[in-house]
Amino acid sequence: METITALTTLNYSSIFAAIFTILVGLKAVVSVFEWIMDKFGLETRGMRNRREEHDLLAQTSQSLTELQKELRDSIKDINENGLERDKRIEALALGNKEVLANIINERYQKYLRLEGIPADEIDEFTNIHDAYKSLGGNHNGDIKYAYVMKHLPVIPVETKLITKPSCAKPEHRHE
Repeated sequence: METITALTTLNYSSIFAAIFTILVGLKAVVSVFEWIMDKFGLETRGMRNRREEHDLLAQTSQSLTELQKELRDSIKDINENGLERDKRIEALALGNKEVLANIINERYQKYLRLEGIPADEIDEFTNIHDAYKSLGGNHNGDIKYAYVMKHLPVIPVETKLITKPSCAKPEHRHE
């Protein structure tokens, strides 16, 4: 019980002030120690580790900045190449559309002269028209295609299949 009574008589504010003074003194001693070490160019293991970590952090930051710049440049190049590629593709599509329009026009004129469409050319003519439409072809090709398919008769085509290969050379006839 005497111990408990002795504890109640202690001055806690003096103990707190003493602990605080000791901590401030230790901080001052450490600061003076660091100042002396810095003045003489000495470094402790902790100081060396902090310096190395700082250097590593600075190097990593610089590397990331360079990598970010390279990445931005690469993305810029990709975008520029993509735009150039898109322009070329568009030019090819326009050129193909014009070529297909010309083919449709030639076939249209041919079928008008023949007064019909050969049976073996129907699928090909349809495929040409479909390709033309998928490239954004205009109504002129549609009108010519529709006219041929709706108004001209199908001309039957006879084909002669050769089932046996011939060893003899074909004869040329001059008439």
